[in-house]
Amino acid sequence: MKPLEVKNWAESIIQRVQSHKPTEDARVECKASWVNVQHVARQLAGHANAAKSEPVLWLIGIDEKGGMIPGAEHKELNNWYPQLVKEFDGVAPRLSVDVNVDVEDKTVVALLFETVDAPFIIKVPNTDRLEIPWREGTRTRSATRAEVVRTLSLLQAQGTLIPIKEFAEETPKAQALAIERPPYWEYLLTVELLKSKLGVVRRKYDELHAGRAFRRSRIMGGKEFLKLMQEKMGDIEVLVELIKSIGEREIPASWGPSGVPGDALEIKRATDRLSKACDELVEWESDIMRVKPPSAWERVQQLLKGFTADTLNEIERFPVELSKPFECDPPLREYNINLTFDVGGDRIEHLSAEIRHIARIVQSDPDQWD
Repeated sequence: MKPLEVKNWAESIIQRVQSHKPTEDARVECKASWVNVQHVARQLAGHANAAKSEPVLWLIGIDEKGGMIPGAEHKELNNWYPQLVKEFDGVAPRLSVDVNVDVEDKTVVALLFETVDAPFIIKVPNTDRLEIPWREGTRTRSATRAEVVRTLSLLQAQGTLIPIKEFAEETPKAQALAIERPPYWEYLLTVELLKSKLGVVRRKYDELHAGRAFRRSRIMGGKEFLKLMQEKMGDIEVLVELIKSIGEREIPASWGPSGVPGDALEIKRATDRLSKACDELVEWESDIMRVKPPSAWERVQQLLKGFTADTLNEIERFPVELSKPFECDPPLREYNINLTFDVGGDRIEHLSAEIRHIARIVQSDPDQWD
């Protein structure tokens, strides 16, 4: 839901409370003031577990029983919510929207929580036990086995449960993020997958240049090498455009729109495609390095070799930059990442000029280039 929709929903509840009418909505909880996180965690978990994947709305600053609007005192939400999350085992209901609603000279804080990651489990204070709470009417109790099974069945029918086999070959951390879904899990999962997958590509590239990987060499004549270089120039442009498209569109799309949980499988697919494109870059350079061209073409070959290293360096910045907002406490709410995929810059011009120069020589006296 969008902030305006949440605000309108909250205002309708406020009007009913002021008119001393019951809210008649199992998805709404009203609190006269901010509640201790240990106490509220159990209530929120029970409310979210019973919500059947629908979002729930909490309104702070409303005395529903008294029909009054005392308003909410100033409280730093960026501190309160992380403290609340710590009361959960693994994943907590995701706070997707928070808006202030003015009521005369008072302020009501509206908090919208997503519940698609149910069941939510809390830590029982002062013990080593865990509990799956459940809301029934206005009270909170422990969930029954049947209620937990129904919740899992509903999630499976909605397609929101993660097929574990899809992540069987990923790192334990990636598996935990995909299953438990803590706050900001979409971004943290992207970081973990990219670091793991790009690490494999980097090792392959380093082995190639260290001479630890076998490459079958091939001797070429001038005209044949000219054709190969023209093909490789076209390939690198396509590869870089593909990488840009995945980084700028596919990966952000997998995180889902604002206020909506992302899709772990789509995140995996997007990061797989990016790592595959990077692997193709390494293969592209390997093809160039195994060729032994005529001496006149050696400068062209050397100019082409640097593309993969420059592009890999820039792609490896992506997970590093993406992780920075979440290294702060509390995490940054807005952060811009600027990656530059420059296919060679001035080197492209030099390379193109060199190829055109030699091509003219080949065309003027083709026999000597056989």
